[in-house]
Amino acid sequence: GVNGHVPALGDSQDKDVSPEVNAKRLRETGYNAFRLWGARGFADPVSAKQGKFKACAKGDNSPLDLFDRFYAACKKEGIFLWITAPHYYPFEFGPSLKKPPVPGEPSLLDDDSFLAEGDDWDAWKKAVQTQGFNLEYAKFFDDRLLRLFRRQTTEFLNHVNFYTGIRYAEDEALAILSFDNENAFTRMVLENGIASWPGFFQDKVIREWNGWL
Repeated sequence: GVNGHVPALGDSQDKDVSPEVNAKRLRETGYNAFRLWGARGFADPVSAKQGKFKACAKGDNSPLDLFDRFYAACKKEGIFLWITAPHYYPFEFGPSLKKPPVPGEPSLLDDDSFLAEGDDWDAWKKAVQTQGFNLEYAKFFDDRLLRLFRRQTTEFLNHVNFYTGIRYAEDEALAILSFDNENAFTRMVLENGIASWPGFFQDKVIREWNGWL
């Protein structure tokens, strides 16, 4: 197998870099499996706060359309797919926290976001915006982040591929659905501790650990 992102397709590009040609080249090279990264660009700020992918259509060259098209092309060539969509930038949340907020632009941190509930909402918002903290670690014990990843997984699996006409949840070419990649949570905690984490998450993981004990 081999892995990569969906080949880009723009008006200025030659037809020889189309998803179909790339899938054919993979097959001719001898590959029968491909790890397909994706989910980046599937949501916009408005749809993300609702826990949904943004509206798109077959042939509009949106990220989801191109993902579907390349997936279908690989399937046609007899290539099985390993999909990373459940853990790849869920609703653009991680990258969005690294950018200065745009006044008036919807955000997953708005009070009408699908994540907004519970007495600790304000404390949680402050904690996730702490610079330098890796949210990938917190998803193992934080209910909101787990909900975020689960929602993206549900959105993806329920999506009907524009080119196969099949929900991803029912497509036999989807051989593997991964929920993490190169995770080092246990090693990082054991080697570095949690003293540098936001206090909110320090308290939470300690409570979870003590409860398990």
